[in-house]
Amino acid sequence: MAAVPNNIPAQNIVLPEHFNVLKSGTTFTCGEDAVKQQIISILGPHGVKKLSLGSGARSNKDESTKQKFPHKRYFWVCGSCEKKAREMEDSEPGCCGVKIRFLLQDKNGQQPYLEVMEFKLPLTSNHLLVTKEARQLSESKVVKSQKELTPRKVRLLQNLGKSRSSAELARNVLFDQYGGLTLSKNLLFRVMQQGRDSAWGANETESLTIFYSEGLKLREQCNKYGVCGKFDTNTHNTSGKLLGWFAQHPLEVLNARAYANDAVFVDTTHKATSYNYKTGPPAVIDCFGHSAPCGMFQVPEEEIDSVADNMRFLELDVLGATCCTDGGHAWPEIAKKFRQFHIEDTWHNCENGDKKAASLSNKSDRKKFGQLKNKVLYQVLDQQELDGAFSAMRLLAGSVAPADDTGELGRWIDRMDQGQTLRTATHTTKYFSCSEKGATSRCEQMMSKLKNSGTSKSVMKHWTLGEIQHRHSTKVRSYETQVTGEIEDAIKNSYDLSPYVLDWESEERTRVDGLEIATTMEGVPNPFRLQSTKREMQTINLERPEGGASFGLTLTFCNTAEEFCPNLHVTAIMEGSICQGSMLEVGMRIYKVNGKSFSSFHEGATLLKSTDGQLSLTVEKPPSIGTIYTIQRKGKGEDQKMLRTVFIPDSDDLHCQSNYHVHTCSFIRCRYIQRALIDHKTRSMNDLSTIHSRWHIKNSPLYAVVYNNLVTLMRIDGLGNGDMDEDSVEEVPQKVVVPSTKVRRFNEANLITKQILELAKEDKEVFRMVVPQLQQMYQNSLMIARTKSKKVQNAKNQLAASGVSLAIMPDKITKKRDMTDDINMANTKKQKNVKKKRAKKISKKDDNDGRDVSSREDE
Repeated sequence: MAAVPNNIPAQNIVLPEHFNVLKSGTTFTCGEDAVKQQIISILGPHGVKKLSLGSGARSNKDESTKQKFPHKRYFWVCGSCEKKAREMEDSEPGCCGVKIRFLLQDKNGQQPYLEVMEFKLPLTSNHLLVTKEARQLSESKVVKSQKELTPRKVRLLQNLGKSRSSAELARNVLFDQYGGLTLSKNLLFRVMQQGRDSAWGANETESLTIFYSEGLKLREQCNKYGVCGKFDTNTHNTSGKLLGWFAQHPLEVLNARAYANDAVFVDTTHKATSYNYKTGPPAVIDCFGHSAPCGMFQVPEEEIDSVADNMRFLELDVLGATCCTDGGHAWPEIAKKFRQFHIEDTWHNCENGDKKAASLSNKSDRKKFGQLKNKVLYQVLDQQELDGAFSAMRLLAGSVAPADDTGELGRWIDRMDQGQTLRTATHTTKYFSCSEKGATSRCEQMMSKLKNSGTSKSVMKHWTLGEIQHRHSTKVRSYETQVTGEIEDAIKNSYDLSPYVLDWESEERTRVDGLEIATTMEGVPNPFRLQSTKREMQTINLERPEGGASFGLTLTFCNTAEEFCPNLHVTAIMEGSICQGSMLEVGMRIYKVNGKSFSSFHEGATLLKSTDGQLSLTVEKPPSIGTIYTIQRKGKGEDQKMLRTVFIPDSDDLHCQSNYHVHTCSFIRCRYIQRALIDHKTRSMNDLSTIHSRWHIKNSPLYAVVYNNLVTLMRIDGLGNGDMDEDSVEEVPQKVVVPSTKVRRFNEANLITKQILELAKEDKEVFRMVVPQLQQMYQNSLMIARTKSKKVQNAKNQLAASGVSLAIMPDKITKKRDMTDDINMANTKKQKNVKKKRAKKISKKDDNDGRDVSSREDE
């Protein structure tokens, strides 16, 4: 450092030596922006954070150097100081005084460069007089203008506003990331509001436009999965209001088709957006044991017809599947309509039971009730033991209820007891479940993920439709990423089953040694027909008997709750009849006659007798043939209380089954199946077909995609010898670098257009071609310039191309709101109007006594 004489005794001013870089005669060959950055890096520690062009600057008219150096003469002054400080004389203490003059040297035959003609920083400048400590304190002041924020800081705040982050979080991020930067409340909210408006629309029309645009993209063919997604809306016939919508990504379509044959889990909730909708994100269970998303829908109310229509559109109305719900009033009828088994989610019932048990004052009684509650909800018991548990719970509830009323706890017990087939593991595990406790506790998982485990619940009630649509897409991508990693590990390690299945079967394997086979029967039909998801339908064509001859069939009508739909069971075929030589066999079930269903035995028989000519029967194939084992625990002897039945089919393409609850709820090889496979002649645990195909990793919708990616990246063997198709190599578009200043943007665009205009001036054909294109470019540019959000404009263009008309938004949730409800201050205008009304009301009062003028007149 070189000491400089100082006329102000209170300061010891030292001019840094690195200022010599800006002394007169120094040259710079880099462009204008780079020179500015270099100057700011030197003067920045002294408070010069920005440079502005003064009145002494002159533009560059040479086209060859204009793009790199827009000016011939540069006169830069400090842009950080106020105008008053810049206009002060250099001799006055506290002035700015920063002046830098450059001249462009572009002589013929030489590379152009900038030469420093003058660098002025007087000793009286505040940039030298103010100490470093004082400057740091002043720089940590509260920022009130957006002009003081860099583009990077603005983008950060806008992204925080897009996700509806809290104001406190935004302040902490800025403070930590930018060394104590603090923004005023209004500026913080205003910039965050800009991000939200840009992403989701500034009003309901823009918001709905973005929502439709993103939804229509799902209908396009997905090259990755080979199917189209789904999106559609339902509007009122007269008012045009939006009554509901559903969406399904391509991966969700494949999830529904692969796993909805067994079970569907769905939970609906309100206040997931700012509109009066009930939201339902259905899910299925994949081969890894995860809750896999398979769509989303919103309806005004949980009403039977509207919800059933959405489930049908999402391909979740699979005949004979299990419908696991949160217990809403519409679901029993919906499951009945789809001929599905309906069971309720255990988690909801368990939580409600804990709330009701709070009425028990004795701590030991509450503990005992909790044990009984878990026993009836989560354990598989015999019917006598289950009834005994309910009786014990009623005794505890009777100690706190009045004599004439069972109380809330008693009503909860009655509800569980009366709906045992819906709510207790003893009955629900006969159908499907993937909980470790053996009961259905999956309905809440997708809704919990949508609400971020409840942390976003208070914010969701302010969401637009585009925001919940975006959250749904985010959760689908998150699931895709998770499963992709697990499939990659399975492929690299040659796993056919997921760790979820292998761990469960390993636990069961430890109990095989304690089992023994009681009886064995070979060549018998499958007794677990209703538990098998491999039910094949086929069409049989017959000629109607002539002369009123009989079909020779002995039929039994079946329409129990366990049947998929009404059918005629073929129990016998008469010898010599026309059906004996046909493909019709004993054990088959007739579901349709010439494509028509029936609801009674008389109706079905009438269809068979009244059909003329060819007869077409839709039948279900008879159950498979195999070996039935009865297995019990060792040492039980005559006591067959724990006797279980296992069926091992002879066919290699059918999985094994048992009536043990762990298997019947998940189709995994339980301890009893493993014990039977030890003694079976042809099949064993090494045979992958002995477990249900839903657990095979290769049957996952993502398996082929992940496998092909690994082959393409040469991470596994299998890359073919075929040459790469030339059409598969896409040309990478040139990246456009947008200049930071208006002058440079004008000069670069003008350089291109000027060359085009010169050609159009000389050639008529060029003029004829260019003018219409320039007119179209002008209209496009004008449209972009007038639109605040590019996302909104792109959405408008897409809707215009598709021809879709926007619906009218429904009513919002009615609620008294305040400033804390919306961190983006969407209700600021409303608050200002309230203040104005209050001010007018106060002004009407008398200044002397504060009473209304009307009241004083009455006196």
